[in-house]
Amino acid sequence: MDFIEINAASRIPKYKQIIDSIKAGIREQKLLMGDKILSINGFSEKYDISRDTVEKAYTYLRSQNIIASVKGKGYYVAKTDLMVRLNVLFVVNKLSTHKMRIYNALVEALGRANAKVDIEIYHCEPAVFKYILNKRKGQYDYFVIMPHFKDDNLGYMGCTEDTLEVLREIPADKLIILDQDVQNISDQVGKIYQDFTQDIYNALKDSMEQLRKYRKIILVYPSRSVYPYPKEIVRGFKMFCDQTELDHEVLDQIYDSMELQLKDLYIIIQEEDLV
Repeated sequence: MDFIEINAASRIPKYKQIIDSIKAGIREQKLLMGDKILSINGFSEKYDISRDTVEKAYTYLRSQNIIASVKGKGYYVAKTDLMVRLNVLFVVNKLSTHKMRIYNALVEALGRANAKVDIEIYHCEPAVFKYILNKRKGQYDYFVIMPHFKDDNLGYMGCTEDTLEVLREIPADKLIILDQDVQNISDQVGKIYQDFTQDIYNALKDSMEQLRKYRKIILVYPSRSVYPYPKEIVRGFKMFCDQTELDHEVLDQIYDSMELQLKDLYIIIQEEDLV
């Protein structure tokens, strides 16, 4: 870090000179993403500056996510785009039309704040999810996460203790959970989620007049899928049909040789089943 310039005669506080020098090094590409920088003690000794002054500068740089610390390894450059005031990571289980609408809405709304929104996809895989968050933690101001996971049998499952542990490592005021509720996490975490049981129940209830025209209602719910769906959908469907005494059935898939019958109503989740 020979590019660091500290002018003892300047009236600019030394901690501010350290900050400005490191930022200049990043802008001039003398420091790149992931580059290691001097420790607080190392910086203090090399430039004959008090440890408290260096620590004050590093604390500010960390608060802006410009540098990050790794326990036992030191300090690293964590952000090179210094024009961006706010960095947001949007973590989703899969790409879909409605998820991209949410992403685009985030980009549009936060764009006015000079923010950058990155997207990561973990394909419902808990291991990939944990890898992404462990790799990205400390690099973003906010994390917007849709937590949907699958088990080894391609069935839907909620957060395991492993995934909860990774989520808890994100400061509560920097975490926003979307789409699916997560229990056993700080009350300070922002949440906007669906009630899958009540949502399908209410939708069917509002359509009761039309439903009475049919003899049987069939929900096509794939119990095994690359991108599985919350089991609460089936629970809400059965609850409604039991209460209204409507004949119903849950199918795992649409079969090639299936014979469609009059007055059967199909409720599908996967768009390809329409075809």
